[in-house]
Order: sequence, then C-alpha cells, then structure tokens
Amino acid sequence: METTQSSNGGIFLTIILFIGISSLVGIFKGGNRKIGFFWSFFFCIFFSIIIGYIITSFSELKTIPEKTLSKTTRIINVILGILFLSIGILGIYFSNKEIKQMGYIEEGVITLLFLSIGLIGSSIYLNLRTFKKS
Repeated sequence: METTQSSNGGIFLTIILFIGISSLVGIFKGGNRKIGFFWSFFFCIFFSIIIGYIITSFSELKTIPEKTLSKTTRIINVILGILFLSIGILGIYFSNKEIKQMGYIEEGVITLLFLSIGLIGSSIYLNLRTFKKS
C-alpha cells in the first residue's frame, strides 16, 4: 500500500514539474515570439517540452515585420491542418473505443489521446495563421 502512495506522489510531482517547465518555456521563449505564450505552452504540454521548445524557437520574433504568406504556403497550411485534424479525430475515436473495450485507460491510450489533442491544436494554429487578417 505504501508503494502506491509514494508512486502517486511521484506522479503528482512529475505533472507539476512538467506544467511548470512548460509554463517557463511559454513565458520566456513564447512571450517574445509571434507564437505567443498560449500556443507555446500548448505544444509543450501535448507534444513534449522539447518539441514545444523547438516549435516555439522556429516562430518569428515579434519585432520582425509581418510578411504575407504566399498562396502555396496557405494551401499547404490548409492541407496540413485538415490532415492533422482528421488524424486527431481518428486518434480520439480509436482511443475512446479502446477505453470502452478494456474498461480502463492504458498508458498507450493516454499517449494517443495527447497526440490527438496536439494534432487538433496544430490544425487550429495552422489555420489561424493562414487566415489571419493582416
């Protein structure tokens, strides 16, 4: 019984640490970039801190003047957005089906859910970026 309590405490501490580091990436790295705090934090939470940091690093600094996206880039963003959204919805569907079948949540299903939510968020981000009014 004692091992369960200590492992729950370790999981709680890990989650708090993960959210804290993701927040720091969002504040210090995303705050001065066009991606902003929210999207930086979102990508850190749903993809991992390292991938969120990399995505945030590729975002332009706020001081750089805004450039319009070319038609090709807009089309690619829409296609990727639809692809990410479709894969995300399918991932949530299959993870939900798996949960109903097993009656409990396995680690792989949680990973699939997080990746699915991350892909849906990526779709939203790409489409917001594509159709932003200049």
